[in-house]
Amino acid sequence: MNSTNKTTKNLLIYQSDNTFKHEYEKMKDIDNYLKIKRNRNDGKKKHRHYSNFIFFKIIKFKLFHYCYKFINRMIYINNEEKICLLKIDHKYIAQLNIKEYLDLFKLPLADLFSLGVNNIFNLKSDYNAKLINEILMQKIEIEDFDTIIFLFKITFNDWIDLFTYKKDLFTLVNEYNAVNVNYTKIKKNLICVNHLLKEISNFGESDKYFSHFLLYIFNLQRWLYNLKKRNDKKNKK
Repeated sequence: MNSTNKTTKNLLIYQSDNTFKHEYEKMKDIDNYLKIKRNRNDGKKKHRHYSNFIFFKIIKFKLFHYCYKFINRMIYINNEEKICLLKIDHKYIAQLNIKEYLDLFKLPLADLFSLGVNNIFNLKSDYNAKLINEILMQKIEIEDFDTIIFLFKITFNDWIDLFTYKKDLFTLVNEYNAVNVNYTKIKKNLICVNHLLKEISNFGESDKYFSHFLLYIFNLQRWLYNLKKRNDKKNKK
């Protein structure tokens, strides 16, 4: 499959990630603003609201980013025949309501990355969908094909559980009755939560932010489910 040129592909795989720093600084700015408000109670309430929103925004962005990098590492061929998935449109990450996020987490990775690609690439939105289909139909020769099939079948929730060490790889393979899985290759290319926590600690100026990130990273799905329940109750009243 003749896709984007090599220079573009290298940029897509190794592009710098400034979103985390931008959102973290925004969170601190809001925090500082609310601290100087005279109405302490109102300030604390708004602080919780804005902090929760921005923590969630940062974490969801990073989860998509790390999953994207992992899949591209797994389908990597060689320097002469590079292929990679493009990042999906930002609207699938930033503009969804809670129910849509919960539905998105249930998607198999093949379906997740088959969503429309970001329009900044000047390519058709179904670029990823076609590339994934080419891989699944074995029109593109990929090493460890059975391993790729397994990874495309697991859901985004499954991947988050691997990322956060909530579920081990062996258990997940058994759940999907997968065969010929290259455990070594997956473990080599899987970027786990310790990398994200290290990145967070590089920006953190206090334990408060780090502890909040810990709370949200390991309880993201539960937090979303509880938030949805509260919203559903409000809508019924």
